[in-house]
Order: sequence, then C-alpha cells, then structure tokens
Amino acid sequence: MKLLFCINQDIFSIISLNLLLPFIQRNNWIFSIVITQSVGQGFISDITKIEKIIPLEGIFPTFESLNIVGQYLTLKQIIKKYQCDYHEVKTINNDFGYSLIEAHDLVVSVRFGSIFKQVAINKAKQGIINLHSAILPDYRGILGTFRALADRQETIGATIHKISDSTIDTGEVIEIVKFKADYQATLFNNLLSLYQKSVPVLAKVIEKIANNI
Repeated sequence: MKLLFCINQDIFSIISLNLLLPFIQRNNWIFSIVITQSVGQGFISDITKIEKIIPLEGIFPTFESLNIVGQYLTLKQIIKKYQCDYHEVKTINNDFGYSLIEAHDLVVSVRFGSIFKQVAINKAKQGIINLHSAILPDYRGILGTFRALADRQETIGATIHKISDSTIDTGEVIEIVKFKADYQATLFNNLLSLYQKSVPVLAKVIEKIANNI
C-alpha cells in the first residue's frame, strides 16, 4: 500500500511519523511525506518555540551534523533512511496536491496545516483519515489539548476520524483514545503521551484499511 503522510513542520508530527515507522516496515508500505510550515493562526509564542524553533533549528541540525541517532529520527534522517518522497507545500488544494493524492492509496493527516477541500478529498482512493489531538466533538480546531487542560478536564485524548468534507474535525469518528490528564507534567509531556498512546491505534486503523484493499 502507498501512503501519503500529510504532516506539519513540528516536533509532534515528526514524533508521530517515528512511531509509525515500525508498522511501515512490518507491512512493507511505501510512503511519501507532504509537510506544511504552520497550523492555524496566532499560535502562542512559547508553544511555537517548544514545538518548532528549539527542535528544528537547534536540536535536529546538531544531531544531523554529528550523525547522532536518538530514540527518534529527525525528518532528514527519516527521508534519507527510507528514501521516501518529500514535498513542502502551502496547500494541498492544487494540481500538484491532487496528483500526489491520486498517486497514493490512503492519505493520513497529522497536524497538517492545509484544509482538504472537496476536490482533494474526492481524489483519495481509500479516503483521508486524520489524527486530531483532542477528544471530539468537545475540542475541535487547534490547541485542543491545551484548551482541555485549561478547562481542567480529568480525561484528555485523541480522535482518529475520516475527513469527508472541508469542515473542521467533523468527519466520522473511527477511534477515540482517552487517558488521564497529568497536571503534574507540562503541556509538552501531556502531548507527548497523547501521540505515544494514539499513533499505534492509528497504525492499526491503517492496517485494517490496507487488509481490505
């Protein structure tokens, strides 16, 4: 099966991709990566520093220049190791984006910064699935985990759902992963736990779709 991973240029997208790699290897999936530079507008500056600036401009280049391989590979290390196609885009909703979607069996979105319009959705052979970092329908849109923690929710989590139209986080829910919020930990650690718990579930969803093709 050929997968198109639509992700964002941030630490949690790259961690998510790392967590999918064992499943990719086990199933001999072919994959390509499409990446955007940001999600939404008006991100909180401290979150941006933690998610993007520090890892992507500081830590990752150091690892790459010294050829250090840690628990997780950097994006460049993934691309080099797996020889996968890689494209930076501002939008998926143009002829180039459509051609990428048509060339793959399934589109998987994690923190992707371009809203899929109906033409793009219609091009996906086995559909588009999205990993949303909050429990739907309670927390749609960006910063869902942050807002759930700000609301002092006892339980936080992630939702795997289909993208069937261009509205935000409204598609058919496939799986919801829930776990207890840790108010002794940072937002970063809660988000890290979210992806560590939910990405293996996402992989199982992909496997199920692949087995039905």
